[in-house]
Amino acid sequence: MLNKWFHLPVSSTMMVFDFIILAAQAAFSPVRQSLYGVVMAIIYTVVLDKVLMLGTTRTEVKIISAKSDEICAAIFAQLDRGVTILHGEGGYLREPESVLLSVVSNRQLPRLEKLAHAIDPTCFMIVSHVTEVSGRGFSLEKDYQAEG
Repeated sequence: MLNKWFHLPVSSTMMVFDFIILAAQAAFSPVRQSLYGVVMAIIYTVVLDKVLMLGTTRTEVKIISAKSDEICAAIFAQLDRGVTILHGEGGYLREPESVLLSVVSNRQLPRLEKLAHAIDPTCFMIVSHVTEVSGRGFSLEKDYQAEG
């Protein structure tokens, strides 16, 4: 309920309550038992945090390629994911580059990598894991609009 109403992380909130309980228990228990309780609370808080994040993590992919238009069209058609085109400049030759930015599910990542390398085997990809994504296609429904 605290997560839903106040957006407090579940695992951190549970750890705070556990430490309050352990502090109260420390007055009546041996020191060794209290320390075991602290260690156990820390371990299961970390594990709980990882388990809760499994379903919500997404993967951010940046692709730099001479064939960015083809890769962009393939991502739309085959993965049903959005793409943002960022305009960059190469650091060495100072030539303009298109950088494709897309956020996909962890399951879609291997398909995206295979798709991009099939179109351009020399494309440069940067893959990052993100813990929160909001907006169209993730926290909001997709809105398909006809080109025109």
